[in-house]
Amino acid sequence: MTDLVFIHNNQSVTTSRKVAEVFQRNHKDVLESIREILKAENSALKYFFETTYKVEGNNKSYPEYLMNFDGFSILVMGFNGKKAIQFRVKFVEEFRRMREELDRINLNHKNAEWLEKRKMNKIGNKSMTDALKPVVELAERQGSKNGNKIYLNVQRLQNKIIGANAGQRDQLELWQMNA
Repeated sequence: MTDLVFIHNNQSVTTSRKVAEVFQRNHKDVLESIREILKAENSALKYFFETTYKVEGNNKSYPEYLMNFDGFSILVMGFNGKKAIQFRVKFVEEFRRMREELDRINLNHKNAEWLEKRKMNKIGNKSMTDALKPVVELAERQGSKNGNKIYLNVQRLQNKIIGANAGQRDQLELWQMNA
């Protein structure tokens, strides 16, 4: 039973058809239960997404719902019996497995993207330091004892713009590095 849950729009979801099949219910009854939930509690809309499917060899579209873990939990809460409990456990395990898979995918993607952006920012900072070097040297030739503080002041200004403190560049979120 590893096809109970799948990834759709970066979420782990299942379908009303899959719930009907596994819990041995008529799909139309599962649809009706979902519609009753949505009618009774408007805030539950965020857990369900109405879509359609087609049966092979038939060009007609039929309604079904995608639901995340919360929607699934609300829906099957009322399903009773030993088999229902066993199926709930299987679904919960599968949702957990998919969530872990999504977390792994998102972490790897974030890390790769974050690392690339951080690398590019370091190159940019090096270029900025190289560009400021003649200004610092000029200030020092003219007798300034604080010419080298230009680097520090520019770094402080950059940190202020992105909302970071000194020494926190490696802890920044990607959106902060893009600022």
